[in-house]
Amino acid sequence: MPPLSAKHESHIQATIICAKQCGLQVRIRSGGHDFEGISYVSEVPFVLLDMFNLRSIDIDIAKGTAWVQAGATIGEVYYRIAEKSNVHAFPAGICIGLGTGGHFSGGGESMGEDLFWAIRGGGGSSFGVILSWKIKLVPVPTKVTVFNLKRTLENNATDIVYRWQQVSHKLPKDIFIRAWPQVVNGGQKGKKTIEVSFVCHFLGRSKRLLPLMNERFPELGLMQTDCIEMSWIESTIFSANFPNGTSIDALLNRTSKAEVFSKYKSD
Repeated sequence: MPPLSAKHESHIQATIICAKQCGLQVRIRSGGHDFEGISYVSEVPFVLLDMFNLRSIDIDIAKGTAWVQAGATIGEVYYRIAEKSNVHAFPAGICIGLGTGGHFSGGGESMGEDLFWAIRGGGGSSFGVILSWKIKLVPVPTKVTVFNLKRTLENNATDIVYRWQQVSHKLPKDIFIRAWPQVVNGGQKGKKTIEVSFVCHFLGRSKRLLPLMNERFPELGLMQTDCIEMSWIESTIFSANFPNGTSIDALLNRTSKAEVFSKYKSD
């Protein structure tokens, strides 16, 4: 059965009622990024309810909140907030194509309440269909600092990763450093090596970041020339691994072709 793409909440109600009468499971897809395929795989007959068209975003800067429908992507949320303010943002994932419905429900942690405990794990495995979320915006500085430093095994990547594991979770909350290992061509023809990209996002200027890194993580060898200052919305493009200078309009592109293919499994 082809996916059902709801355009109105009444379509969702009709889908649930019809599926119940026909003895079908309902799988809900917001963005389809689930590692385990919960939103589109089942061992029993099912119908896939796609939230793709329910994507409105209503920003209220005065109240510091926004209503986001479940079919909107994270990139769209970032973009619409930036349309209203350059000092407000929302902390979410780096993959701008993620659907907010699955990300907010499956990505949330330490929520505690029974409702959030029940829906945690994504729309596909939950007991109901969430149409929209009210989110709280957070303040951000006019300029943030980013960098992407690459180190190979030959450049002491193993020791640097070990040190990163020791310090990354102890750094101030306004700095985030992720380590991204990849297999790349080595210095000798036909040989491969491991390259680790240390990608940083810092809520502040580089003049504050450099002393912090030199004190807490000197093994990385960060220099002023490695640092790039930009607006928060521009940093979402950087974090999503687009080339520097890419327009923020890329946040709205739902049909971009992936240049990197990988396989993941959640723990």
